[in-house]
Amino acid sequence: MPTAETDIQKVLVNVRDALVRENLDEAAHILLELHPADQADVFDLLELVERRELLPQLAATDAADLIEMLEED
Repeated sequence: MPTAETDIQKVLVNVRDALVRENLDEAAHILLELHPADQADVFDLLELVERRELLPQLAATDAADLIEMLEED
């Protein structure tokens, strides 16, 4: 079941906070705790620079799954 919009916003804030603190591993961990569709929702809300920081932190299979979900939107 997809996460509620308010939960997506909370996760987005947490991911951004981790990115600001340059804790890329934490940002990736927060994102990967979500269902793949919710991961895509959060990733889509990030700024381009944030995406560019976060994407390389994901394992290749996780990044591929995320991109696949983005393409479905």
